[in-house]
Formats: sequence, structure tokens, C-alpha cells
Amino acid sequence: MNVPEDLLARIPYMAPLRPEDKWIITRLNETAEEVNKALSEYNYSKAAHAIYEFFWSDYCDWYIEFTKERIYKKAPEDNEELKGKIENEKTTAVYTLLYVLEKALRILHPFMPFITEELWHKLPNAEGESISLQEYPEKREEEIYEEDKKKIERLKEIISTIRALRSDLQIKPNQFIKAAYKAGEKFSKEVIQEFKNHILNLAKLESFEEVKERPENTVATFSKDTEIYIYTEGQVEVEKLIQTYEKKKEKITKELERVNKKLSNENFLKKAPIEVVEKEKRIKEELENDLRKIEEILKVLKS
Repeated sequence: MNVPEDLLARIPYMAPLRPEDKWIITRLNETAEEVNKALSEYNYSKAAHAIYEFFWSDYCDWYIEFTKERIYKKAPEDNEELKGKIENEKTTAVYTLLYVLEKALRILHPFMPFITEELWHKLPNAEGESISLQEYPEKREEEIYEEDKKKIERLKEIISTIRALRSDLQIKPNQFIKAAYKAGEKFSKEVIQEFKNHILNLAKLESFEEVKERPENTVATFSKDTEIYIYTEGQVEVEKLIQTYEKKKEKITKELERVNKKLSNENFLKKAPIEVVEKEKRIKEELENDLRKIEEILKVLKS
């Protein structure tokens, strides 16, 4: 396994990079390539959007969460071998965080010069008088790990699907629940098995076991080839939820009828200002989307 030279130089003791480490390094380099290309085309909006998405979504929303287990894991005092292993894992996580953050700040610098300058000087791995004097990051082929990226992107999809269903079922964010799955493809099954701890922690699950058939008292959803089941008994008041969503459906349906009636009125379309008509059209689209979503949730609950 190749460790990025800049990273290795700052880590005297480290465990091998995990797939999630390789994923974030890959995304960093892909972002650097995208930003450089956009800047060369004077497309500053596209460049800013690319670094924003990487920084807030990939780095903050996902990678920091992936590393918490290693960073906060306690090392036993009476087992020196295990203690050393845990410390090395923690070192790898911390310095990968710093390695990626330092380069991300350099990419972000042209868009937010004063803030990035201030933050950069606070990093323990920042070297030099100013971030503005550092080389602007470009894509490095040796830091691209396609297989690990594929694994983590699939992991994110699975976790996001569980979170979405939890939200639809109005389960409290801090409540741990029981779930199960049935994987259709070998790859999805391998990802779930390899990253099960991440799924349990980030989707707030007590258990996530493989099953051959859908268990009783469960609500089901899909993530590509994988069917995911959340147990409802003692966790979800299904009948109460159905009533709640039926009321929401009725309210949205009435509002949609009102908007459709207005948009089918020729006098309104001729006399109303264009911006008013466009606003009503946007409202109609939003209501239709909300209605479809609620109908999908009701279908799941009633199944």
C-alpha cells in the first residue's frame, strides 16, 4: 500500500490507511482536479461549489464521523500490544484529518483568503510564512484509490437510506433501533460486513443482521440491490404514523387543488404578473413532490 509522501513524513508511528482514509484522500485529489479545471475555464462558481461540497459533505459530514471511533477509543493500560495498536490507529486517523484539512484549506484559499490564512496557521502540520505562498494542490495519481472509493460510496448510500427511513418513521435521532438486511449483490454484502461498525454507529442501530426473508413487524426500504428492514415492535407506532401522514396527505391534496384551480383560470394567467404565476407554479411542483413522498411513506407503512 502506498502512503502519500506528505502524510508519511508527518507520521512516525501509524497503522495502515483504512478504506475511509483512502476514500477521503481520493476525493481530495478529485476535488483539486475539478477546481483547477473550473478555474482554468474562469468558471468560479463551479470551482467554489466543488470545494464547498467536498469540505462540508465529504470531510465534515462523513469523514470526521468515520474517524471518531478510532480517535475516542480507549486503550487498555494492561495490554501493551493492544494499546499500541489502538494508539497507532488513532494517529493515522488524526494525521489523515490534518493532511486533508491542510490541503483543503489551500484549495479554498482563493475564495476565503482571510479565514483560511487564520485557520492554516493554527494547524500543527502547516509549514511556512503564509498559506498564500504554498503550492496550490493538484491531482496526484498515486493518491487515487478507486476500489476504496467505490466501497465507501456504497457504505454512504446504505447509511443514508437507513437514516431516511428513520426520519420517515419519526424515530428520535438518538434512539438506537433494531434493523436487518437482505443483500442482492455480493459487493453490497461485503461492504455491510466490512463496515458494520460504521453502519451501527452512524445509523444508530442496536443490531443489523442478514436475513433470508423479510421479518415480521418490520418496515422495508431499498438501497439499490439491498432490502433494509426496521423492526417496528416497541420502536415505531405504525398506526399512529399512518394517521399522521393521512392527515398531511389530505392537507396537501386540498392545497394542490387550490393551486391547480388558480393555474387553470385563464383570467389569472392573463392578468397576474409573471412572477406571481411562476411562484404558483413552483408551489404546485413542491406540493406534488411532497404528495409523492407522503404516498411512498404510506405505501411502506401499510405494507
